[in-house]
Amino acid sequence: MSFIKAYKLTFSYNGNKKIFDEISFEIHKNRKTALLAPNGAGKTTFAMLLLGFLKPYLGYLSCLEMEVQKDNIKKIRNRTGFLFQDPDSQLFMPTVFDDIALGKKQNNDNDIDVQKATMDLIDYFDLRDLKDLYPGNLSLGQKRIVAIAGIINSCVDAIILDEPSSQLDARSIKKQIDVLKRIEKDMLIISHDIDFVKKLCDDAVIIDKGKLVAEGPVKEVLDDRDMLEKHGLI
Repeated sequence: MSFIKAYKLTFSYNGNKKIFDEISFEIHKNRKTALLAPNGAGKTTFAMLLLGFLKPYLGYLSCLEMEVQKDNIKKIRNRTGFLFQDPDSQLFMPTVFDDIALGKKQNNDNDIDVQKATMDLIDYFDLRDLKDLYPGNLSLGQKRIVAIAGIINSCVDAIILDEPSSQLDARSIKKQIDVLKRIEKDMLIISHDIDFVKKLCDDAVIIDKGKLVAEGPVKEVLDDRDMLEKHGLI
């Protein structure tokens, strides 16, 4: 079974230059997969297409075995958590606890279940010292971990992360990798950070100039330094 499948996917903004030109690849379930591309080559655009925020496209695109079409968009979004590059876009509650608990509350779970599930995640990700703080006062790395915990608490089946290592120092990147390694969900990491991807992901897909460049196990794909340099990734 596949987490994501694209077949002859074609997309452009307002009929201009094609961002994707009959691109085909498959991302398997139960894997952490990186989507790599140079800046401006369509990484975030792909996520927006996948979650139904951009349309129309030509070809075929599916997420969690559901074609990305009008009738399925709500179901796909309910089962897929998306971490924005800027976590302030999704952190807006008074405390860290409240932000992590929000998704569980929206599932109409009872207060005892919400409390237990939220505290379990707070302890799992070592956030107890932060739980009563206002999220806006946290570091960028801490905000991203809080946002990830909130996504997990929403009981999603898959997570898409947009440049999770960007603007972080080495210590925060290590913490981010440690946190993401623990998560046993389908995961798409949108990135151009080769070192981050090597330490975290099982597979990699590389796109450039609207075309598929490479796909396969991370070590196999990312050991080809000539190819990475040709496509602006190193």
